[in-house]
Amino acid sequence: MTDSAPDQLRHKHQMVWDALRELGIKHALVEFSGSGDSGQIDDCYPEGSDGYGVFATKTLTVDTSQPSILLRDLMIELSDEILQND
Repeated sequence: MTDSAPDQLRHKHQMVWDALRELGIKHALVEFSGSGDSGQIDDCYPEGSDGYGVFATKTLTVDTSQPSILLRDLMIELSDEILQND
């Protein structure tokens, strides 16, 4: 039995929050360019310079059947998902 899409999305969000907490990152910025119905996520990084090196290399395993993904890339993916749904 596979998880439903909303359950998978919640699982990914929880993984991101847990990883940020583990790294001691309290604020992360997601840069967006564009407006209205068009635009894109440009970058994602912790606020300030503390922790950027670890943040940039931290990987997470969302699904054991798929390769690990960088925390940064997962945050961009989830941010894009939020934009698409709103």
